Amino acid sequence: MVKRQLSIFLIFILVFVLSGCTLKQNFVLTEKMIDQNVLKHDYRVPKNEIKSFKYSNFNLVDDNISRSGYSIVEDSDGRKSVFSFLSGKLLFEFEENVEITVEGLDYNTVYISKYNQDDQTTEVRDILGNLILPRDIYDSYNIIVRLDVEINPKTKNRSEALIEEISAEKTDGSIYNKIFRTDCKTFKRTEIEEYKTNENKKESLFDYGLDKYYGEYKDETLYIYNNKDKLINEFTYPNWDKSIITGGKFIYQNVEEVEDTSEDFTYIDSGKKYKLISKQKDFLTSEEKELNLDYKIIDLKPFKSKTGRVTYAYGKVKKIVDGSLALEDSYVIINNKGKILDEREDDLLGRVYKFGDKYIDYETWTLYDKNLKQFHKFEESVSSRPEGYFVLRKDGKLGMLDTNLETIIPYEYDSIEKSFVDGNILAITPNNKYFVYNKAGEAKELINIYQNKFVISNGLIFTYEINEELNKTTAKIIDYEDNVKYTNTFNSFKEYEISNFYGEYYVYLMEDDTEVKCVLVNVSTDKY
Repeated sequence: MVKRQLSIFLIFILVFVLSGCTLKQNFVLTEKMIDQNVLKHDYRVPKNEIKSFKYSNFNLVDDNISRSGYSIVEDSDGRKSVFSFLSGKLLFEFEENVEITVEGLDYNTVYISKYNQDDQTTEVRDILGNLILPRDIYDSYNIIVRLDVEINPKTKNRSEALIEEISAEKTDGSIYNKIFRTDCKTFKRTEIEEYKTNENKKESLFDYGLDKYYGEYKDETLYIYNNKDKLINEFTYPNWDKSIITGGKFIYQNVEEVEDTSEDFTYIDSGKKYKLISKQKDFLTSEEKELNLDYKIIDLKPFKSKTGRVTYAYGKVKKIVDGSLALEDSYVIINNKGKILDEREDDLLGRVYKFGDKYIDYETWTLYDKNLKQFHKFEESVSSRPEGYFVLRKDGKLGMLDTNLETIIPYEYDSIEKSFVDGNILAITPNNKYFVYNKAGEAKELINIYQNKFVISNGLIFTYEINEELNKTTAKIIDYEDNVKYTNTFNSFKEYEISNFYGEYYVYLMEDDTEVKCVLVNVSTDKY
């Protein structure tokens, strides 16, 4: 009976050991896991918003349209104001005996100040017309501009906000203090009571492999809290030469050179002996363990599981073989115990981008399938479109292929736009005809268009015709669906570009016999 129990126990031990030994074999690098970790294109399209308004009934004094988006103007009585091309209106009422200055601060922000004859500030606004200092008399003021950046630890989506800290001293000695926060995507501006810098904020430890935990680093200690703001641990980092954080663990190595006569060494490199010490420290408990690793860390980075959790690490190591450091680098995936789960021939996993339903290595222009097996290597000159398309030239003409190398656009064009907009991409023939293709390869020629035309931005086209007898020009702005977004007839035309914190714009001034109309085209992309 005792022998039978021992046999069962030994079988259990054997099964357990075999299960542990097959961990590497059980690890499968799936497409979902690859997608969680490979590089991705930063693909953005312009907003292509169009506004029009009258720009007349005053004289131009100082023209800074192309720089910041404003003009200092005067009315017929010589009174001054500022016209903002971003808001399409005057920032102040016309006023006499006033000086106006424009100041550019950090992050390409623009502020307009009014001064009286005693050189005292009476009002300050930003280029959008937001009130910075209300109408009063100030001896001095100061504006501190900061950019508050938050990154979603799971999605890596980036959000930004402009923080304005405004302080001023009035002539009666009273102090004016305000703090405003402006969302960089919506430009919604709200007053806040205080602002905490990123140094004073608890940061998510999701990238450490700790979901729903937060850290605050101060005095060389990482204070770790749970999602109920309860302090869980005070973690101090040990000294290390190389390290990696994954799965809630801090894996680190130190290398010590030892005497030539020492027998306590790990490997020999260039004739010298070294002892490699590998350890793991738990972020939640500070428990420390020694690891028996047969490689030296060169460069490892966190690596996500198929569900997006930071569970593994990937990168470059040098293996220790028969007491010597390998000459060649190895590229491996390890778990949070340092065990090698997968080994790669090169750093392809660190180079490829997700490209449609496949992956692309831009260093070699090689396309790979979902298992990172080579699908096609381009030998000819080629460019790409971020949605997963290739543009090639044949017999002097451009065409476009998908990731299965099927023709989407035939080789008939002089130019093909850099990306799709709302599922359409523009291709222009040698005789300047404009065709729009969808992702299925279906084409449509734009017909609501004059002979003269140019692309304003990806998704918008400016087209016009000139009547020389009447000295008139008729212009239209159309989109890739052949929709007319704006039209006007005028005598003269000026074009400007605006670039500041609030975005990228084109301004078109169209003047006829009675008035000047301004067309503002917002070609900004989202800031995140």
